[in-house]
Amino acid sequence: MGRNRLRSDLASERPSRLDWLAVAGLIGVGTVSIAALDAPLAGILALVAALGFGTLLAVSEAGLLAGDDSETDGE
Repeated sequence: MGRNRLRSDLASERPSRLDWLAVAGLIGVGTVSIAALDAPLAGILALVAALGFGTLLAVSEAGLLAGDDSETDGE
């Protein structure tokens, strides 16, 4: 019961489109910074941040943050 409730709670809190827009914006800023060679370090950091944030959003959207608590559930 606890595991199903946890998964349903996570399923109801999906990332918004604004979160995905932020990821796309970071990728755009990083790509432009690297391509223009004005600030390659800032561009690389923006791309790394976008990849990390995007991965976190994808994992939370897929519901993979819900751990298997069957050992502690007692059922």
